[in-house]
Amino acid sequence: MLLKIFIIYLIYIKSSLKYLPLLILLFVKINFCIGQINLVPNPSFESYTICPNGLSEINEAIGWDSFNGTPDYFNQCSTDPSADVPNNAFGYQLPFNGDSYAGIIAYYNGGLAREIMGTQLTTPLSISQKYFVSFMVNRGNDNVFVGYSTNKVGVKLTNMKSYTVNINNTAHFYNNAIVTDTLNWVRIFGSFIVDSAYQYLMIGNFFDDANTTITNQSGGIYAYYFIDDVCLSTDSAFTQNYATDINKNSINETSFYYDSQVKKICIKELGEYTFKVIDLFGNTLIEKGFEGFQEIDVSFLENGYYVVVVSNQKSTKHKKIVVNV
Repeated sequence: MLLKIFIIYLIYIKSSLKYLPLLILLFVKINFCIGQINLVPNPSFESYTICPNGLSEINEAIGWDSFNGTPDYFNQCSTDPSADVPNNAFGYQLPFNGDSYAGIIAYYNGGLAREIMGTQLTTPLSISQKYFVSFMVNRGNDNVFVGYSTNKVGVKLTNMKSYTVNINNTAHFYNNAIVTDTLNWVRIFGSFIVDSAYQYLMIGNFFDDANTTITNQSGGIYAYYFIDDVCLSTDSAFTQNYATDINKNSINETSFYYDSQVKKICIKELGEYTFKVIDLFGNTLIEKGFEGFQEIDVSFLENGYYVVVVSNQKSTKHKKIVVNV
């Protein structure tokens, strides 16, 4: 009886070896795909409950909330100039992707003030696992409010949601370089190994003034940063390139331009797309759907700055133009 069982077992093992390469490939593929999942919901702040009607409305971005202070939500759909895109209370900035981004105070010249925004991850983290994090930042450029640049903007994980985070000079990851760029988005990227099954991710400056390095560029009182395209994953390359990869096979910014000689916006985009012209107050002046090359007459527009928005199913691109009639 024992011999029979042993023979059956050997036959089973032998037949299984035939499928071993396939099983190994499947296992690797499954784990590779798991690593390429962004655990941050609504990472580019594109989904919202209602358009922001002013500052301090990060909770309108689905999944996001304030964990300290009053973080802001900016979206092109807003009719309030303070929360609009690209022009708002803290400066002029186009999103790195899409139509929206968030914003936080990282330093205040007048006392300890930190705005912390956060979200619940799609799944709890695995203890002892190495994770990679990335997000895009850009310093606000409104000189009335924003005069400082700072380092230490980073990420902290927690197991519970709180509306008052203790600024205790600890973070799972932070950027040690001072971010001064008001024109280009800067990628923050790093890694850490977790010691708990954390459920929430927070972004901000978790260090007090004595442990934060600052520089002053103008008379404003804040170091203020716009935030876009947040990613947390176990895959290093996927996380580091997350924001850039969103734009793969997307609209090329050079495919549309303003011809000041004939007062027309020329679009060379292939396929179906929507086209908008909005003013700096967020008012949509033109909105149409097109397919293929188009020339749109804008000679009726008054002198000034406008934003051209071209969107297809994969991406949205913005471009600022100056109309001089």
